[in-house]
Amino acid sequence: MMPRTLCAHRKMKMKFPHKNDVSHDIGRIETIIDSGVFESKNSTHPLRESAFVELMICLRDLMSKTEMYGQRIDFNDDISHDKDTKDITDTITHVRDSICHIDSFKRILGKTKLRVSFNSINGEGTLMKVGDIVLRSDYQDDVCFFYGNHKIYLKRHIIRALKEAKRQLKPIMNGT
Repeated sequence: MMPRTLCAHRKMKMKFPHKNDVSHDIGRIETIIDSGVFESKNSTHPLRESAFVELMICLRDLMSKTEMYGQRIDFNDDISHDKDTKDITDTITHVRDSICHIDSFKRILGKTKLRVSFNSINGEGTLMKVGDIVLRSDYQDDVCFFYGNHKIYLKRHIIRALKEAKRQLKPIMNGT
């Protein structure tokens, strides 16, 4: 991994189609989050899952563009680590793949045959316990989504990754 202060791609000028993609991704992510669909009062909203699907597709694309033109977003606070998941970018990829590939092994919970997809908890609590595996949200002030063995928090992961991507990509988008 390259040092966080220097990336070989940083001198690369962003291609026009990628600028459009980044602008679209950021706009859609912010619109979806600002819609309030993930608030507790909307936990049974019929479009909540659809909103989450689009959110994760756009966020995955944004992570890809950030890695291409900036520096990989690699914080790992509250990440479910495994051999393929080391940081938030890996977690976003895992969740996005689980969403888009319904029969994916990435939806399987541990060594069980249980499929876990689009389960969420607003606030702190336990979604389920199967043997030694516990799907739990640890924060009262956040929303936690579960896919397979992985969880992703709205504030601590999704919004933070968005902010870091915007911080990195804004100067590149503006040509500075």
